[in-house]
Amino acid sequence: MLFDIFYTANFLTDIFTDILGFVSDGLSWVGQQADWMQVALYAAAALLILIGLFTLLKKIIKFVLVVAILGGVVYLLDAAEIINIQSILDSITGLI
Repeated sequence: MLFDIFYTANFLTDIFTDILGFVSDGLSWVGQQADWMQVALYAAAALLILIGLFTLLKKIIKFVLVVAILGGVVYLLDAAEIINIQSILDSITGLI
């Protein structure tokens, strides 16, 4: 089990090393371009990063809302004694 963790850590280290190598190659390529092209490339990269961040934020907000609504529904069902949450939790923990 412990060796699997070390193997995974080495595998992830290799992946990160490869990714950082590609980033370094890309930045050196951008550094060789004309000044106006560098500005355009950095602006395009910043725009894509902002679009990605807003998309991620939107998905996180949707996830939180869905979990809150489901939690509220389960709470109301438990408060109305339609379902018994404690018996469900006991059966789940009994399986472990």
